[in-house]
Amino acid sequence: DEPARDSEEVRREKRGHQLRGGAALQAELNRGSERVALVGATPGGAQCSRLGVFVKRHDLINGMPSYEKDGDPSVMMWYSGGWKVGDAKQLGRKGCGISCPDDAFAPETATRAWRVNLPAGGGWCDAPDVRCIAGAALSEELKRAAARVALVGKAPKGAQDASAWMG
Repeated sequence: DEPARDSEEVRREKRGHQLRGGAALQAELNRGSERVALVGATPGGAQCSRLGVFVKRHDLINGMPSYEKDGDPSVMMWYSGGWKVGDAKQLGRKGCGISCPDDAFAPETATRAWRVNLPAGGGWCDAPDVRCIAGAALSEELKRAAARVALVGKAPKGAQDASAWMG
């Protein structure tokens, strides 16, 4: 038989990582990878510009690791009641374009589904193909990526060359 537990012990268990502190907390935070990638297809291509490789920052945000998109410092990943990906000006807040309502210490260990905010007030929807990867999975994904990409077709109306409409 399992011994009876007092209500404080049960509350601690339910709150999970919020009660870890000191060396145990630091060990969990240090386990997160220096580079992670948010990959996969988003519904209708929504928020796809926010996908990519992210590099861990030295600053903790809300007591958790934060990341900057490699090559685009205007896009960040942080924790605020779940993992968020959005504009750097929203750093630390709940507002974002992609989120994962998971309490994992590192985004690559999140097990819940990622969600995207659809354009034109379409609300949030699950993005079951989106995942956050790191380590060997990230290395393999990068190896499979094309070394060169060619865009073909006519440039959008009014654009003289690709640099006018590519970020």
